[in-house]
Amino acid sequence: MSTGHPELAIVTQQPEDPLMLSLVSQFLENEVYFYPGGNQELLREAPDVLESYKAVAFDQPSFDAAMKNVAWRKRLVAFAGGQGFLLCMKPPQGADPRDFNTVLMMDHLTFAQAHDLILCAGLTRFHPELRQIQLARADQQLLDEIKPRIIRSVEGWEGWHEFNLYYWKAAQRLFEAGHEDARLALIAGIRNAARNIPSGLNHDYFGGYFGAVWLHEQTGDRAPLEKALTNVDDVIARRPRNMGVLTSCGYADDPLGFKNQPQGLEMYYNTNWITARRLIWTEAMLMHGPTFGALARATGKKKYREEVSRLVSHLARHHQRDDGLLWHCTRDGRSGGGAWTRGQSHALLGMVFLLEELDRQDPLAMQCIELIRRVSRALLRHQDVRTGMWRNLIDVPSARLETSGTTIFAMVFARGINEGWLDRAEFEPAVRRAWEGVKTRYWRGRLAGWCRGTAGAVDDAYYLARPQGGSSGASIAHLLLALLEIQRLQVTTQVHGSRVHGSAVGKA
Repeated sequence: MSTGHPELAIVTQQPEDPLMLSLVSQFLENEVYFYPGGNQELLREAPDVLESYKAVAFDQPSFDAAMKNVAWRKRLVAFAGGQGFLLCMKPPQGADPRDFNTVLMMDHLTFAQAHDLILCAGLTRFHPELRQIQLARADQQLLDEIKPRIIRSVEGWEGWHEFNLYYWKAAQRLFEAGHEDARLALIAGIRNAARNIPSGLNHDYFGGYFGAVWLHEQTGDRAPLEKALTNVDDVIARRPRNMGVLTSCGYADDPLGFKNQPQGLEMYYNTNWITARRLIWTEAMLMHGPTFGALARATGKKKYREEVSRLVSHLARHHQRDDGLLWHCTRDGRSGGGAWTRGQSHALLGMVFLLEELDRQDPLAMQCIELIRRVSRALLRHQDVRTGMWRNLIDVPSARLETSGTTIFAMVFARGINEGWLDRAEFEPAVRRAWEGVKTRYWRGRLAGWCRGTAGAVDDAYYLARPQGGSSGASIAHLLLALLEIQRLQVTTQVHGSRVHGSAVGKA
């Protein structure tokens, strides 16, 4: 039953601080009712009327300031001594952020604190008024907010890793939707990042290689493409294989990566996983698919197409379960891990991007479309009825609702309908529900409830324990990809009306 008033006040002097972004993410994930303001502001000081709230959550500077004020100190003591609950979020102290993932730790911390507050204060989870406020924001308003963030990021892009793929694809979609400034930003960003293209020691570095092809086709710039070809050929020659498929990290002739002089955390991710040469992750489809597809199209060389063809066949044969969902990883073709949400979306997104590089009549394109259909139909059975979202482990009812997978599933379903791969009547209702779920998690250009990355695992417990937060840089690019595809879906819906849009490539 609606209270007509927010149950929680969040007070912070630093709303963009990762700790506060993570805390807000926990409350959004649980749809606890706090008033986010017209532009999703938060309170800078405690509200005048405390008695109307069940709880007040402070960041440390705001709490310290209140405690130094004698009158406010008395009011807060009285509030906490009565029916109210106070929470002060203190940042971790004394650790060197170069030694570990601080965001991962903060998400663990805010998750525990938020759940304590929800229970102790008796806050209402999935409060209808919070949902209504979040859904009231128009799609165009979201686009107007996140497009400049994408453009700024892409224009000055430095580094080469997984996020290149997401941001550059988001900019490419903007350009395709008529935003010429996105094309110029993408050209500048690829040129800037291409000044230092690292070796392909880790498959994450493959993510941007499609951009070297795109840049060459747009401008004639050849140097980044030549570097990408050199790196990929080096990987083909030196990377370990399992069951004929390239694995994800390291070189067979340099198992500790000494020749590449890795630094910091990259030393772990890039080199130590060479000992995982018997594993195949679905991430390989995301990173390798667009790269090999783009290079095969640009050069006409069959070896690149053959690499990705083997990977698609491996996923269909060894990763896909009898119910249609995908195991996150396999070891020598035997299943490992669970049906992790982003394990599904990595594979689906990789095949969507691969299809952009293939002729529609190519048998490999048909194979990808069939695999997308099977996984997508399996996902439909697990969409949460109340929120429209999917869980961090797809088939575990107690797992947390998760944003990254939901966002990509909405995008893939919408694109599948738009391109004729998926049946409109079967999938469009799921797209609409998923998009509403995603909008309830939107916060200041990011998405709450975003699962942190994983390695492989032996059971569900590992995936269930992964923290979720709201400061992931990838979320804004994924959000834009989904939003643009859904806007395109709205146009095709008007064209087709209520008629079922048949598949252009035949129904399964």
